[in-house]
Amino acid sequence: MKKIISILTIIALSSIMFAKDNNTPPKPKSKFSYNGYSGGMMLHAGYVFAPGVPELGNYAVSALTTGIGGAIRINFGEHFRFGTEGYSSSANILGNGSYVHSGWGGLLVDVPFTFNKWTVFAGLTAGGGGFKGVYLLEGNAYDWNDEIRTVYRKAGYGMVAPFAGIEYSLTKVINIILKFDYMIPFGKDSFGIPTGPRAYIGFMFNR
Repeated sequence: MKKIISILTIIALSSIMFAKDNNTPPKPKSKFSYNGYSGGMMLHAGYVFAPGVPELGNYAVSALTTGIGGAIRINFGEHFRFGTEGYSSSANILGNGSYVHSGWGGLLVDVPFTFNKWTVFAGLTAGGGGFKGVYLLEGNAYDWNDEIRTVYRKAGYGMVAPFAGIEYSLTKVINIILKFDYMIPFGKDSFGIPTGPRAYIGFMFNR
């Protein structure tokens, strides 16, 4: 009889301890614990300008620009994302086949806040890029004639781009994104490189 009572006591105590373990709430996640990632592509359009350059007869770039690119972001907690992005952007100038082109990319950090299906965010990208410009100071690129007064320039630069935007959740895995930024080049060769505001629209895929 004593053995049976002892066994029943052990079972009862074990059951109580098991129940306590099951009712123990999970440990709260860190504010910066891994929380999935997202990535996607965006088209953009904007307006760029640059000061007049003596080598170009003080011609100052002022033009619409368009391009494409993408980003990938890793979520840490609810309000911090870290990732990378890169874009390519071109603008036709002078109306004669001249153009300027920039390609840039870097590391990004941003702070998102989600309200139901909407997420607003702001952040900064820092990195570098490359510039190429073809300036036909006489004639045009639409014939077979030699164009003597032509300037071709290539340059590298550092850049920072503050940005802000909004995302809307279409499904659990697909967001539509609208973003605005202002890419600012810097460095010894950055003079004359066009800069300005751009608007981006695209889709982000979440995991």
